[in-house]
Amino acid sequence: MDGTLRRPFNKQRTMDLNLRVDSFISAQGAWKIEVLKELFVQEDIDRILSFPPSIALEDSWVWAHTKKGGYSVKSGYWLISNMSAINNHQDNANQILNELKT
Repeated sequence: MDGTLRRPFNKQRTMDLNLRVDSFISAQGAWKIEVLKELFVQEDIDRILSFPPSIALEDSWVWAHTKKGGYSVKSGYWLISNMSAINNHQDNANQILNELKT
């Protein structure tokens, strides 16, 4: 990829909306690599693993469509206005993943 920040690609078409980062961290404070492999592509796993897991911080909600992670009406409008382009991009990513799996 081009190195810009983006939401990780999901291997699954749907994702648990209540999934939290602490679901990926063991009681010993290490990343649960097998869980990461179930949900993300290797490039995203490598990026996640480049950050040390932190059990000292609480999870918080982040809006993926702004640089700072905060929701705004403008970003919500942008998302709705660009939904078909985003869905096409996700479909293309899923098609590539399916081809890699076979």
